[in-house]
Amino acid sequence: MHTHDNEAHLLQRGLNAKAALDSGPIAAAFDELGLSYSQQLFATEPGDHEAREALYRKVAAIREVFGVLREWAAVADQIQAAEAQQEELAKAGQLLNDEEINQLYAR
Repeated sequence: MHTHDNEAHLLQRGLNAKAALDSGPIAAAFDELGLSYSQQLFATEPGDHEAREALYRKVAAIREVFGVLREWAAVADQIQAAEAQQEELAKAGQLLNDEEINQLYAR
């Protein structure tokens, strides 16, 4: 995959991750699952290691999913910031070029 194609892929993936994080139903579903697993975990007997470990893994998996989505969204933010900076530099370069042309005409 070319760098530009890869960057476009990372940007789109990050934008999709942001949309998922901002989605009311998706966030609510994960919140509900996390709360349910946490409540079940606290309701287990201290000696019930298997049940506690299984519920802990479920809670950890939800956190991992959100962590990955946040990472992807952060990459999209970085790409967009770099693109905005490149646009600003290009505009500044164009202004300099326009000024140089105007100076040539003024001679």
